[in-house]
Amino acid sequence: MIVADLPGGKKITGFAAPSFNGQFCTLCKLTRDKINDINCTCWEPRDVQVLKDAAYQWKNAPDQATRARIFAAHGIRWSELWRLSYFDPVAMVIVDGMHTLFERVVSYHCRTILGIDHAESEEQIVTPAQLVSAKTLLASNLSQSKLKTLTVAVLKALCAERGVDIPFLPNGERVKKAHILDQLLQSQVSHTHDVLSLVMVDTHSSLPTWSILLI
Repeated sequence: MIVADLPGGKKITGFAAPSFNGQFCTLCKLTRDKINDINCTCWEPRDVQVLKDAAYQWKNAPDQATRARIFAAHGIRWSELWRLSYFDPVAMVIVDGMHTLFERVVSYHCRTILGIDHAESEEQIVTPAQLVSAKTLLASNLSQSKLKTLTVAVLKALCAERGVDIPFLPNGERVKKAHILDQLLQSQVSHTHDVLSLVMVDTHSSLPTWSILLI
């Protein structure tokens, strides 16, 4: 088995990069112009023998032009692993758990590199650093002036973390940045009020104010 991240696995096996316009996938023959086709029942699986033949043709090609044509048709180059009689890159390439889960490589490659739903700006990936910066900005500025500099994707991620419901608009109208900002600012005002309520404790309480805040 080949355990690696997606770019590493493709380089080792000779597959085309995820951004390739032709057959970019290691599992099926889907081409980039059909990237938004998510009906997996229509995806034609890769044939290992066809890939192996194409890889050997690429290796034995007389010139670079011939290699380019083979690569354009199949999205495969030669790999030394093809010398192994049992080698099956369709079944033997695994994206390891660290990259898949903790570093969100699968999500990044599907949404950013492959470009699924790329036209929808709110579907862009939000990094942890962007989210931290947005939370700091929200806590220090109870106005829309500076918050407007944040993208819709960041604002939606901020709503999700704070449990703020994004408003539903009738007739399929698209939610705009102003609508999301209104909800965020209202939630922040409410949150500030709750914190102040904790500070205003009974003077006869046996617990000091700092203890109650920690609770």
